[in-house]
Amino acid sequence: MNDRLGRNLGEITKSENSDVFVIMPHPEGTLRTVKSIHASLDEAMSAIAKVTNGACTLDSQDWVSRGSAPKSS
Repeated sequence: MNDRLGRNLGEITKSENSDVFVIMPHPEGTLRTVKSIHASLDEAMSAIAKVTNGACTLDSQDWVSRGSAPKSS
């Protein structure tokens, strides 16, 4: 996922073994302090929005080809 300026923030993936979403922050990105495991995609996106002080949205290019595991921007 990238911020609106195109900087890499990391990615969000859906765990293959459970129904949780995991934020994997870029090592030098803004999301290093955000909680990594979330019960829903909405909860993960809300955590990102809170840390970045802005909206977190998905666009059609963010969906990973290996199923429904989303990345976010």
